[in-house]
Amino acid sequence: CLPCPLGSYKNAFGDTKCLTCKGGTTTLATGSLSEALCVCPGGFYMGAQEAEGCIRCDALTKPWTSCTEA
Repeated sequence: CLPCPLGSYKNAFGDTKCLTCKGGTTTLATGSLSEALCVCPGGFYMGAQEAEGCIRCDALTKPWTSCTEA
């Protein structure tokens, strides 16, 4: 089996289908095995509601220092 590319994950080991991360999230490495490993890229944060997806950081919505982590 092949590892999933960035931005996707499998729910289990084996030759299962890779699932795409939702809401503009991505993974930090290939071969991710959980949706929990899908995170917003640097400079973005996850909105309060999952449906909001990743939101660009700015001084009015969230301090930039808390948005620099991927």
